Amino acid sequence: MPLVFLLNGYFRSGTTLLYKIIKQSNPEKLIFYEPFHNDLFLYLSNHKIGQIDKVHNIPLWDEYLLQGKEFIDKLREKHPCINEPFPIDASKVISYLDIFHNLQAQVVLQPNRMHFVLGKIAQYYNVPCAHIIRDPLDTYLDIINTYRQKRNREVVFIADILRKFNLLPLRKAFAMDKGLEFIFRYFGKPAKWKDIAFKIRHYNDNLGIFVVNWVISNYQAINDLEKYNGLLIRYEKLVECPFEVFGELSEFSGIRFNERSSKIILKGFIRRYNYKLVKKFERKITEYGVDREWNYIVKNAGFNYF
Repeated sequence: MPLVFLLNGYFRSGTTLLYKIIKQSNPEKLIFYEPFHNDLFLYLSNHKIGQIDKVHNIPLWDEYLLQGKEFIDKLREKHPCINEPFPIDASKVISYLDIFHNLQAQVVLQPNRMHFVLGKIAQYYNVPCAHIIRDPLDTYLDIINTYRQKRNREVVFIADILRKFNLLPLRKAFAMDKGLEFIFRYFGKPAKWKDIAFKIRHYNDNLGIFVVNWVISNYQAINDLEKYNGLLIRYEKLVECPFEVFGELSEFSGIRFNERSSKIILKGFIRRYNYKLVKKFERKITEYGVDREWNYIVKNAGFNYF
């Protein structure tokens, strides 16, 4: 049976929250978490059915194991981005997604990495695609918080000191360093990157590296949604008006959204940043030459601090 819905979004933008809600509301469907994860098969090899993920507090990988070893072996053979942060070749993505598409149940996929092929996949499968976007500064702070959660107290104490002096290598969190290389390779580098002094000075520029990843990834996804009649979801609206967003998603995708699931939505993770971080963000937009893409996101999603 076919793919019936694709839910994409950048890291720490609410995709896992919606994954939980969709899974609770649609027990008859197969809901797969992060099928393009670079370490998917490492996680699957270490996972047991029912095992709770330490960060998200739910089992994430059960659906894969329940399909059996042959299914996982097929995925391993066709996975399009084991060595890349994001898939870029739509033909390889289609070859991979056909494995899900041919399962004997309706399938929902929740990827975090389809920004650069979203439109082609939506068109090929004629499947509804949505992309969730979250305030970039809240996203950045959440990445830092997740980095902290995965480490013990002593490491966190040292990391907080290093972060104050911009010495903490957060560039590796959520593969942002690889994402930067990927974007530079396929979409070009800012003119200043040719300046060796600028490159050295910004090598460990955590916020700047995040800005490039977040802006270009969301720009590409939103641009594709606009071409192929996809749905853009604001995380902040989901948190503040969950029933309204549930209605929009249900009408768009045909997927059920149980209103009782709104209880798992926490309202305390919105606009936690200060003016100083806003000004730094503004400078990074210009330094890395992503003003045009940022303005396009502002127009479509409504983020604007300046």
